[in-house]
Amino acid sequence: MPVTRQAITAIDSAPKRRVVDTKDYVRWGDDDQRPQQQLALLSVSGTGKVCAATKAKFIEGNGFKDADFYKAVINPKGQTMDALLKLLADREAKLSGHALLVNINLLGNPCSAYFLPTENLRLGLPDDAGIIDHVFILRPKVPGSKGRAQKPTRHLTYDPNEPAEERAERLATWEGGPDAYPGEVYCSFLDGAGYYPDQVYEPVEVDMETEARLKRSRRTDVRSGYSAQVMITEYGNDTPSEEKMAADRLKFGTFIGEDGARVLHQYAASKDMKPDVDTLQAPDASKRYQTDEESLRTNIRAVFQIPNLLYGEATAGKLGTSQEMDDATKYVQNMVVNTNQRSIERTAEVVFSTFQRPDQPDVPLCPSGDYSIENLSLAPVPSTDQETPAQKALKVLTTLSPLVQNKVLDSLSQQQILDFIGLKADGPPAAKPTTPANGNDAATE
Repeated sequence: MPVTRQAITAIDSAPKRRVVDTKDYVRWGDDDQRPQQQLALLSVSGTGKVCAATKAKFIEGNGFKDADFYKAVINPKGQTMDALLKLLADREAKLSGHALLVNINLLGNPCSAYFLPTENLRLGLPDDAGIIDHVFILRPKVPGSKGRAQKPTRHLTYDPNEPAEERAERLATWEGGPDAYPGEVYCSFLDGAGYYPDQVYEPVEVDMETEARLKRSRRTDVRSGYSAQVMITEYGNDTPSEEKMAADRLKFGTFIGEDGARVLHQYAASKDMKPDVDTLQAPDASKRYQTDEESLRTNIRAVFQIPNLLYGEATAGKLGTSQEMDDATKYVQNMVVNTNQRSIERTAEVVFSTFQRPDQPDVPLCPSGDYSIENLSLAPVPSTDQETPAQKALKVLTTLSPLVQNKVLDSLSQQQILDFIGLKADGPPAAKPTTPANGNDAATE
C-alpha cells in the first residue's frame, strides 16, 4: 500500500462516530478504534508490513497436517480450512487474536463457520462473576458504498464445554425460531489476562509512523533537489493580528506542507512594504535519510524477533548456509509463533471436532483428529540418490580434453567402461581380437 496523505490521516485521527452506546461493550482503546489504528500503522510502515507478513507465513506453516481437514469446506460460500487458516494467521500476526462466527444446527452442533475480522469484534461487559458470555460484531460502512454503518450485532460466545443438547434447546426456544438465531462467536483471546491482547510492536509504533512520514519527506526533497527552500519576509508589522496570519496561511498554504515547496514566512517592522523573497540552499539530506531509515528498520524488526536472514536479505554476499537458515527457522517456530499456532490449533479442535456438514453429518471434518499445523521448513531436502565411484570418476573424466579422455579409456577394461555408462555385461568380456603379422585373422586367449 503506498504511503498516502489519507493513510497518514487514518493514523492521526481514527473515526470518532459511534452508532451505539459504548457502555454496551468494553471499548478497545480510548476512542474504541485502537485495532484500526494499529492496522493503519502496519499498512504504511514498509518494515512493519513485511515483519507481520513474515510472521503470518510462519504461523500458517505448510497448513494443517490432516490432508482431508486441510481441504474441507466449512460454509456455503465454499471456504476451505486452508483459506480460513491463512486469514487466521494474518490476524494472529497483526492483532494477536482471531474469531469465528459459528452457526448451530438443530442438534446443537456447529454446521458452518465464518472468519471474523478481529478489529470488528468487541467484548460484552462481564457479569458479576467476571465472565463474558456475549460479544458484539461491529458493522462498519463499506468503503465506496452509499449505506451507513449498521448497528453492532450481539452474539453469545461459543462455549465448547456446553452440551449440544442445551444449544439445541436454546435454538428451539429462540424468539423468531431457529432461523432467527444469529450464531455464536468463538473468540481466541477471551481466556487472556486482559480484555484485549497487547501487540509486540506497541513499543515501536512511533517508529512505524516516523518511517512512513520519512518516506514522504524524502520524496519531497528528491523532487525539489534538496534545495526548494524559500523565506518570505513581509514588512510593516512584526506582530500581525490573528486575522492577518490566518489570511496569510490561506494565501501561502498551497506552498507549505509535505507535498509542497518548503516555505518559511516571517514578519518585520520596517523596510519597504514590498516583501523579500530569499532562496535558501538546503544541504543534501540523502545520507541522513539512509541512516534514519536503517535505524527505524532495526528498531521495528527487533520487536518482531525474526532473524534478518529470514527476510531474504543478503548476508556477506549470500543468504547464508542451509544450517543457518534451519537454525533461524527453528528459533522462530519455537520462540516466536508457537503460541499463535497453538491458539489456532485450539480453535480448530473446539469448533470443528463436533462439526456436522449438512450434506455429510456423519462424516468427521478431520478424520484423524489431528488439528495440528505443519511447521514451515526452509532447510533443503537431502537427496536420497548416492553417486557410485564410477559415476564420480565419469564426472572427472568429462572435464578432461578429448585426447586425454581417449588415453584413459584405452587403459580401462570393458567392464569399467560399462560401469561408467551404467550398463552391465551379459557375460565375461569378449577376447580382444588381434591381427598376426602374416595378415591372417586369429583369436588369442
